[in-house]
Amino acid sequence: LSLRVLFPSQLVEVPKGNIHLEVGEWSGGGRTGRRAFRVGVFVNQQFIQTVNVVGEVKAQVAVATPIRWLKPKDVVGVEDLATMMVDVPSLTHDFVLDLEEAIGKQVLRPLPPRQPIRKIMLDFPPVIHKGDRVMIEVRSGGLLVQTVGLAKAAGKAGETIPVQNQTSGRDVLGTVIAVGLVEVGF
Repeated sequence: LSLRVLFPSQLVEVPKGNIHLEVGEWSGGGRTGRRAFRVGVFVNQQFIQTVNVVGEVKAQVAVATPIRWLKPKDVVGVEDLATMMVDVPSLTHDFVLDLEEAIGKQVLRPLPPRQPIRKIMLDFPPVIHKGDRVMIEVRSGGLLVQTVGLAKAAGKAGETIPVQNQTSGRDVLGTVIAVGLVEVGF
């Protein structure tokens, strides 16, 4: 974070001593650019004055970026990523800062190299894919019934997908629980 003071342009004189500044809320929330705020000036823990300040606020952050083109449905690996410094338009942004946050996630749209990755560009990959053999479970009280099924669609944990019961040939809707496991309501 950097600040270039635009106003006041002249020096503010204060008595000799230990100076402490307290910066109040600035206009515009967390956005960067030209901002106004008040600064409380204290010398030797004594309040001296409040100064109205206008400044140019800039912020940079290290973000995750691909080192090669990543296509939709690619799963991000550690070898696909690097970090780079970028200017951010706001102190609140949705860039991926930690490489670990991107590793293992699935790409939702093409990601060019050396461009910051936003959180909305990635998602958890499906744990079940269309055509996978899965275990279908039905639970009711202490009763557990299991059978083999065939996934008719891909799904992530918590999503509902159609599954074909291999024993009866009927299609049922089930909730993806984990890799190869779908739970069907009773």
